[in-house]
Amino acid sequence: SVETVRNYVKEKGWPMTVLWAGSLPPTFTTEGIPATFIISPEGKIVKAEMGAADWNQASVVSFLEKDASGTPLPSPRTSAKDEPTPVVR
Repeated sequence: SVETVRNYVKEKGWPMTVLWAGSLPPTFTTEGIPATFIISPEGKIVKAEMGAADWNQASVVSFLEKDASGTPLPSPRTSAKDEPTPVVR
């Protein structure tokens, strides 16, 4: 349940918001598990990652910190072959 997840996140001390929706807009429909979407304060998807990701990489942490500060976001990847996975619509 969503409360189980919220309690787990709270027990870990992770500063994140857990949201749950009864149905999803097509933008969030994926075939990848896990699927992570970083949503800006303006409600825009600024990053979509399908599959496992190393969220502790310095480039990713910097990307997330800039998102939280409202600074325009560059891509967190450095290689053209590693372009962010597009959002499945």
